[in-house]
Amino acid sequence: MPNTAYALTLPLTPLLRQAKRLAQTVIRLVPAHKRPQPRAYLVGGAVRDIILNLPPKDIDIEVYHVTFPQLSTLLKKTYGDIPIRANARYGTWEIRTQAGSLNVSIPRTETQHGPGHTDLKVTLRPHLSRAKALARRDFTINAILADALTGKVYDPYQGARDIQKGILQPVAINTFAKDALRAWRAVQLLGRYNLRPGTTLQHLLKHMAKAPAMRVLSAERILAECDKLFTPGSKPSNALKVAQTSGLLTARIQPLAKLGKKPTAWRALLVELDRCAATKSKNTQAACWHAILKALSPQAGLVLIHTLKLPKKYRLPKNR
Repeated sequence: MPNTAYALTLPLTPLLRQAKRLAQTVIRLVPAHKRPQPRAYLVGGAVRDIILNLPPKDIDIEVYHVTFPQLSTLLKKTYGDIPIRANARYGTWEIRTQAGSLNVSIPRTETQHGPGHTDLKVTLRPHLSRAKALARRDFTINAILADALTGKVYDPYQGARDIQKGILQPVAINTFAKDALRAWRAVQLLGRYNLRPGTTLQHLLKHMAKAPAMRVLSAERILAECDKLFTPGSKPSNALKVAQTSGLLTARIQPLAKLGKKPTAWRALLVELDRCAATKSKNTQAACWHAILKALSPQAGLVLIHTLKLPKKYRLPKNR
C-alpha cells in the first residue's frame, strides 16, 4: 500500500463513533482560518486491527496541535461525569465508556536514561511532525495513523505492508533495544497475529535477551505479555519457538528453556498450547498455564511459579 494514497473505511462501532465525535470537537478548538489546525488520529492497535478486519476493543487517539491544558479542559467538558484518568507526565487520558476505553494522547518524545521500563525523559510536543511522533512506537504495524474523521492513512514506516506480508519489524532499532519489555511484546504479537519476525527483529531479540535490562524486567510485566499470548485464537507455538531460539526463555523462563531442549516433549507442549488457544474458551489462559505445568517436572513447575509469580488461578490444584 502506498504511504498516504488510501483511506480506511472505519467501521461504525459505538467506540469508533465516539472517537469521531471527539475528532469533530477537537477541530473546533481553533478557528478554521488559523494554522496549524488541530487534528485527531487513530493510532496503534486500533488501526492495525481495522486493517486486519478485526473489531478494535480499545482505541488510541493522538491529537496534534493542541496543548495538554487545552485538551484536558475539552475532555472534561465533553465527557462530563465519565471518569477520566489523566497523566500529565505522558500527556495521556484514559476515558472508560460503556463501549470501551478511549486512550487519548498528544505527541511526545521519549529518551531512555536507564535500564528500567519507566526510566524515560518525556517531552510533550503537540506540534511534533507525525513521522517523528510515530518514531517512538514499537513496531511498524503499530505505527500507522488514520484520520479519525476521514480514515486517511499516514504510514511512513510501511506498517500496512508488513501486515500484509505477515512480518513483525521494529520502527527504530536503537530505541527498541533499550526497552526490554518490547522483546516480550514482540513474542505475544507473533502468537496473537500469527506473524513471523523480520530479520532485524530476530537479531534484536537475541541481543536483548543478553542485555542487563532483561534481567531487571519485572516478572509481572513478562506475565502480562504471556497472558496476552495465551488468548483465544492465538498461536502460542509460533511465539514460543522464537522466544526459545532468541534466548529469551533462557534469560527469564528457564524451566521452559530446558524443556525446549527435549524435542519430543517440547513439540507435544506446543501442539497442546495451540489446541488450548483454538478452543476459544473463557479459561484459555488457565488452560495454557496448566498445560505448561503438566509438561514440566514438579520441581521445574515450582521454579516457574516462583519465577513468574504465577497467580493461584493458573496453578494446578497440587501447586496452589
